[in-house]
Amino acid sequence: MELDSFGKKFVDYSRGVLLFRGILIVVFGILMFTDFTAIINLVTMILGIVLLVDGGATLIGMFAGRKVSASLIASSLFLIIFGILALKQPFAINTLILVVIGIWLAAGGIQEIVFCFTAKRPFLSILSGILSLLAGALFIISPWSGLAAIGTLLGILLVVSGVTMISTAILLGQKLNS
Repeated sequence: MELDSFGKKFVDYSRGVLLFRGILIVVFGILMFTDFTAIINLVTMILGIVLLVDGGATLIGMFAGRKVSASLIASSLFLIIFGILALKQPFAINTLILVVIGIWLAAGGIQEIVFCFTAKRPFLSILSGILSLLAGALFIISPWSGLAAIGTLLGILLVVSGVTMISTAILLGQKLNS
């Protein structure tokens, strides 16, 4: 199948995005080997700050614009409260975050495995899907026990997934140029 000019530009852009994401994921995977707990705490603190700013800005903007609604007030207050909890009770929020990450990883792993068989993707994709599913199950079952093992597994998963994205981007480039 021959691509027109727009199709080639789209594939080239997608390849660039895939390559960039792959590199970022590999770097993040390597960082996971250093101190998983510190990374989770950092994510929680950033989340808390973002939620506080978002909730506060929404409240200020709503009252400044004179368009007040009960659902927007409730949503803003929820964001502010959750942001404060993220900064004051990071253990509880971290546990919640770990379970959510587990659900996300498990769902992504299942998706990756299914996609491998339907799109005939490379072997690394199947490995990535299985590792993602395993990491997700561990996070859901026991978010904090074996945190170092989970962090190592997640680090391996991220490196494998990143390398898969990078190799897919390179293959796309080769097919685009041939």
